[in-house]
Amino acid sequence: MASSYHQHEGASVKIGGRKFKIEAPFCMREGTPEYSHIFCFYVLSEESISRSMEGKVFDERLWDEFGEYFVLIHNANAFMERLDIKLKESNIRYKADYVQYFCQKTHEGEVGAFRKRNIFSHQEEFRVAIDKPDVHGPIDNLYLGDLREIAYGPVHRYQSKNSYDDGQVVL
Repeated sequence: MASSYHQHEGASVKIGGRKFKIEAPFCMREGTPEYSHIFCFYVLSEESISRSMEGKVFDERLWDEFGEYFVLIHNANAFMERLDIKLKESNIRYKADYVQYFCQKTHEGEVGAFRKRNIFSHQEEFRVAIDKPDVHGPIDNLYLGDLREIAYGPVHRYQSKNSYDDGQVVL
C-alpha cells in the first residue's frame, strides 16, 4: 500500500461537490496494506536511559500508550532468531526494523509501517511487521518456546520501579 504524508498549505479536498480547505498535515493511504499485523517493542538502550526524564529508565507515557505490563527481552538476538525460525516455518513474510521518526511540520513523502511522526519519538520503537492477510484478528499461535532464558516478566505497571540507580537499571 502506498502511504504518503503531506503538508496542508494550499491543499483542499472535494466531498459531495463541496470544496474544503485542509488545515493540518495529512496522510493518504491507497490500496491494500503491505502488512496485516504490526508488533511494537520499546527499545531500552544506553541512549534512551541518558535521555530519560527525572531518572526514569523509560518515558512513563508508555504505560498509557502500550499497556499495563511489559516483558523485558534481555537477549534480543535469541528472541529474533526464534521469531525468524517460527515465521519462516509458517511461511509468513515479515520485516523487522527500528521506526524512523519524521517532523510532521516539514516532512513530505512516503510513510509506512516503519515511519512515524516525531511526536511519538519517546516510544523508541522496534517493529516486526508481518503479512498474514488470512487472519483478521490477533495472531495468537506463534509459540517461540520457553522464554525464561532470554526474557523476564511479565511485570505490572505497579511492580515497576522504572529507575536508574547507581549504574543499574531498576525495572
